[in-house]
Amino acid sequence: MADREPPGIDWAHIYVEAVNLAAEFTKRDAQDVVNDAVALYLAGQAPYDPAEEKTLAEHLVHIGLTARAKRRRTERRRKKSGVMGKLIHLFDRPPPTSEQRYADAEEEHRKAGLFEQVLADPELTPEERALVLLAQEDVHEAREQAKQSGMDIETVRNARKRLKRRLVALAASDYEGKE
Repeated sequence: MADREPPGIDWAHIYVEAVNLAAEFTKRDAQDVVNDAVALYLAGQAPYDPAEEKTLAEHLVHIGLTARAKRRRTERRRKKSGVMGKLIHLFDRPPPTSEQRYADAEEEHRKAGLFEQVLADPELTPEERALVLLAQEDVHEAREQAKQSGMDIETVRNARKRLKRRLVALAASDYEGKE
């Protein structure tokens, strides 16, 4: 703190002078403006340069009014319906209902069963098995699968085509079994 303040500051005099200056701009919260400015100054976020043409009191008033304006602008933007709508859309999704959670859990269980059925298939080639295991690890891009499995891209693409046909047939038989 001592390295940020010019020597010989009479804080009581500066504070009174700054409150009087701030009162010219705002009657109700002049002290709050100066208090915010002093906090920013002491935190090192609003350094004062004695070489400027402003006095320390003027500098504090300027910093305080700027901070207040930024705070009001932020509050005003938050109150706009468009901004609130965007925030609600992005972050405030309603929690899933118990039916949604049940349906999600059932879908996960069904997918796990399909993975097990695919892996248990005796006709599954080693390339297809490697792709299924990579899919369980959330590796879905063909290039990434080729890189991680050590296969060339053409082998991966052909195995993906065969695997897709196998999965479509398995899903169709699973769907028919539920009816």
